[in-house]
Amino acid sequence: MGSEADNGERARLIGGAAALGVPLPAAPSASTDAYRQHFHLLRQALTQWMQDQLCPRGMPSYAAFVQGVMALLEQVGRNGSGNTLIISSGGPIA
Repeated sequence: MGSEADNGERARLIGGAAALGVPLPAAPSASTDAYRQHFHLLRQALTQWMQDQLCPRGMPSYAAFVQGVMALLEQVGRNGSGNTLIISSGGPIA
């Protein structure tokens, strides 16, 4: 189950995608079709975000997100000693 932050990011992306004309998913449902539709819309929103076509308010651009990840990896490379484990969210942009 995703954290509240993961759910907030998912909601912002889907809301942003809806603003671009991507239809919103149906109300949450246990059905396989609703589940597939939800993640299909999420993939569309993430693709638009990665292509700089979508940047919901409060979220970094994809370029800024990548820059932050790369900065962290560089910092770990400079300051880490031995093996390092990096854990990210299990959310949609992990």
